[in-house]
Amino acid sequence: RKAAIEIHLPLVRDVIQRISASLTANYPKIVIPPWSSRPTAIGASTERENALNIALRRLEQEAGRPIFRRIIGSTISTGWGVSQFLYKPDAWLGFPKRKPKEDPEDYLDRVTTFKTGRHLPFLWRHIPTETFYPILSDGRIERALVVKEVSIWDVSREFDVDKDLLNSLKTGIASTAILGEGRGTDTVTLIEHWDQEHVQYLAGDGDDAEVLLELPHGYGRTPFFVTFGDQEEEDDPTHIASSPVYPVAVMQPIIEALLTLQANVAWLYGFPTPVLTTPLESEGGLNVDDEDQPPGFDWE
Repeated sequence: RKAAIEIHLPLVRDVIQRISASLTANYPKIVIPPWSSRPTAIGASTERENALNIALRRLEQEAGRPIFRRIIGSTISTGWGVSQFLYKPDAWLGFPKRKPKEDPEDYLDRVTTFKTGRHLPFLWRHIPTETFYPILSDGRIERALVVKEVSIWDVSREFDVDKDLLNSLKTGIASTAILGEGRGTDTVTLIEHWDQEHVQYLAGDGDDAEVLLELPHGYGRTPFFVTFGDQEEEDDPTHIASSPVYPVAVMQPIIEALLTLQANVAWLYGFPTPVLTTPLESEGGLNVDDEDQPPGFDWE
């Protein structure tokens, strides 16, 4: 008898989800040590802590996706979790300035009214590890590249670049289900190059890439933050960390092979093999033209 039973287990996926859920059950709390033991210093430190902890939740809400959980999930599954913080001054364009001799309470009321309903002037986002290429030095990121495929329509709108130029740099085609309706299907490789002082945005691949924008960022460092899974005693950045579920991933094919073997043995030998016979075989066979004697069969 032919049998083709294959057992596949979502074991690694299940372990990743369980660990991620347990680590993200409570949101991380930022602690800012006060600069002195005076009550004013302690109070100022507490206010900053509360503001930053609330801001992280607000930034995640504005992003519309569970950023913290994605970072932890990436750390568990790949050994790396990468996030990026950026300053968006355009979010608060027109911030009110205090008028000469204006009452402080009146000014604070105007500022509060201005801030109401506006996004925070910061951006927090998760960077997929497969798009992130860092250059490390003494444990910090000296340079970093973020390489991803983006709709030509989005790049043209964001950087005010002629679509004909981008079409000449086209590197791929994606479905509207991925890019969204109204964006076409043509994509281009968008490269973000960050160092300690500048950021470059390039479109295209290899030597044909065109610089779309270059400017100083003023952060004093690259705006990336990396969390590691199981850290290794390695100087090679490609082996500096590994996934905590790596042992499970190695064992899963072996477990699946054993369960597949067990299931097929049970299917072949664990059940009786049916033998089909007719009650008319002893009478010289079945007369298929005789409708009054329908064929019968028994299991032996």
